[in-house]
Order: sequence, then structure tokens, then C-alpha cells
Amino acid sequence: MRPDTLQSFTKVEQELQQERAAALGRIGKTLEELIAKSCALQIRIETASTDDRVGLVAEYRETWARARTYRWYLEVQREAIGLRRHERLDEMYRLPAAPDNRGPRAGDRGPGTGDRGRAGNPGTGARVASGTLITLRTPNREP
Repeated sequence: MRPDTLQSFTKVEQELQQERAAALGRIGKTLEELIAKSCALQIRIETASTDDRVGLVAEYRETWARARTYRWYLEVQREAIGLRRHERLDEMYRLPAAPDNRGPRAGDRGPGTGDRGRAGNPGTGARVASGTLITLRTPNREP
């Protein structure tokens, strides 16, 4: 390969890596914002009136679904730059569980218990600062 061709190739490759890293940062920031919004909505749901709760739960579900999608985007982007191990992502970007209006089920134990595995199986319940259990369900479990 000619030196000028090799230099051009190296420059393009470097620009691609920089863009991948920038995309990784943008995805991570968006995911952090969505997780924070989900947590804030959980607290608002706890104290909301029955009328307000329905709208807040709908907003929480939408926000949670977006966070779950961005968690997946983050994993894909990491793989694009050669990072194959994602165990730390579950610690750094812990998704709250999805809400469910029916109440806790028998055997539900709360976040951080049972099989966490990948995002999408983050646990089944969450306690907010007051200690109140917000009604949640594991996302992939049938009703």
C-alpha cells in the first residue's frame, strides 16, 4: 500500500473511532437522564392522587421503555468499538423495574434480588426513600 493511501486510511479509521466514542458518550448521557427521570417518576407515583397516578404510570412506562432501549444501544455501541464484556453496565446503569398497576405478586422480592442478568430483567420491586413499595413487575414476565 502506498504511504499516502495508508495515511488516508489511518486518518479515516481514527475519525470513525472518535465518532464511535462520541456516540457512546451521547448514548450514556441520554440513558442516565432517562434513568433519573424514571426514578423521579417513581417518587411522584408514590405520592400522586388516583387521577394523577394513571398519567404518571403511563409516562413512567414510556420513559422506562426508552431507557431500556438506550441501555441496549449502549451495549451495541460498546461492541462496535470492541468492548465485549458488559457486566459493569448493570451496575453503572441500573434500570428500575417496569410498573404494574395490579400490585406485587407472590414471590416478588424487590430490586437486586434473583436473576438480574441483562437489562430487561432488573428485578421486580422498588422501594423509594420513604420505604414504600412501588408496584412493579419484571418486564418479560407474562401477567
